[in-house]
Amino acid sequence: MIAPAPIIRTDCLLVVTVTQLPDALQLRYEVTNTSGQPLYLFNKLARAGGASVFDTDPNAANIILSPERVTVSKTLVPVPDDKEVERPYVPCLSRLLPNEKLAEHMLLATPLSPFTWYASRPMRTAPVHRALFFEMGYVVASAEVERYIQPLSTPYGQVYTASWFPLELQETILSGPLLPEALVFSAR
Repeated sequence: MIAPAPIIRTDCLLVVTVTQLPDALQLRYEVTNTSGQPLYLFNKLARAGGASVFDTDPNAANIILSPERVTVSKTLVPVPDDKEVERPYVPCLSRLLPNEKLAEHMLLATPLSPFTWYASRPMRTAPVHRALFFEMGYVVASAEVERYIQPLSTPYGQVYTASWFPLELQETILSGPLLPEALVFSAR
C-alpha cells in the first residue's frame, strides 16, 4: 500500500492510499472538513448504466489522461468546447459538517479507461504507463453556494443535488503521485 503525505488546504484535509492488485487498483480516500462551514464534495458520480443520475457508485470517477499522468477525479468537469449540452452534468454531493470526515473505498479495474461524462471510453488500445493522481472537487458552504444545492431523498439514500453549479466556485485538491506507473488505455 502506498500512502503519500496528506494534502492540507485551509478548508480540508485529503488522505489517499492505493493498493495495486493483479487486475485492479484499490483506492481509499478520506476528506476532513477543517473549515468552520459545511463542505460539499462532488464525489457521488452516477453509476454507469444506472437507473438515474441519483443511482451513484463509489467506484464511478472521471479518469483523465494527460501526457504526464492519469487522474482519478471526483470533480465537476468542464463541458468541452466541441460539445453542446442542455445543461452541464453535476454529480450528487456529500455534505460534511465542520470537523466531520468522509472515507470511501474505490475499486478500479486496470488498465484504467479514460472517461468523463462528456466523452466515451476509448477503444481498448495498447495501454500506456502514467503516474497516478487523485483529485477531489469541493465547495465551502456560503449563502451563494446554498442557493444552488438542495437535499434530496432518493431510493438510493439521502444526497445533495444541484441542477446547475458554476464551475468557477469549485475548489479542487490533488494528491499524487500515488503510484509512479499505472496502466491506462490511451485515448486515441
